[in-house]
Amino acid sequence: MAGKGLLKDKRGEEALFNQVIFFVLNAVIFAVMIIFIGRASSGALLQEQAYAKQISILLDSAKPNISIILDMSKPIKIARTTKDIKSTTADSDVLKGIIKIDNNRKEVITMFTKNGGYVFRYFSDYDIKMSVQGVFLTLDIDKKGATANVQGNP
Repeated sequence: MAGKGLLKDKRGEEALFNQVIFFVLNAVIFAVMIIFIGRASSGALLQEQAYAKQISILLDSAKPNISIILDMSKPIKIARTTKDIKSTTADSDVLKGIIKIDNNRKEVITMFTKNGGYVFRYFSDYDIKMSVQGVFLTLDIDKKGATANVQGNP
């Protein structure tokens, strides 16, 4: 009889283990949904995509030896709320952390939130030099080989 009692305990442990796994998986799925809803409700996801695509289009349509100046106050405001950036942090420092241009990969990278970001490629074969002054992002377009490979590192 002692053997039968032991068998019942193992079945109970297995059922408990299954319940714990079920609970943990549900908690993970729920957490992922909450994070996604939080990012989507702030508009950060759409704004990351929109800014990356618009900047890429501007770069593709640009000619060498011109400068493009963009007012980035809206992305800075989004980043301040979604990344919990201190109000004492300068706008230019925030902007350097949320927009990057990679000349090697020909990518515009936007990161308005703590996690993730959005990458969009451009096709033009120019070097892009990025500079920041306050809320303004300046993109200087030069012929290939005139600037460094990655711009915008904080």
